[in-house]
Amino acid sequence: MARRVVDVRVFEGDEFDPVHEAEAWCAERGISVGTMQRGSPRGLYIGDAVISKWRNLSKAERNAMDGVMTGGRGGPVVVKLYVEIPKSYQKAGD
Repeated sequence: MARRVVDVRVFEGDEFDPVHEAEAWCAERGISVGTMQRGSPRGLYIGDAVISKWRNLSKAERNAMDGVMTGGRGGPVVVKLYVEIPKSYQKAGD
């Protein structure tokens, strides 16, 4: 089942710059980012959580994610959120 995407952010640059920018954007908004695994998305969860590599997540755990991060070295890195970021987690300008 396809999930409705409510927010998309794209980060571009050289080498790992897009990855670091996307991770920082998430951290500033209280979004936990899953462990990097080549060729697979990373789970995103609003709040404090430790998220395993995509291959180690069950279907139910994948479906429970608040979003995903795709891409890697050399970008682009895309952050897709399936839920609105709660106001308490938003950064000024969002």
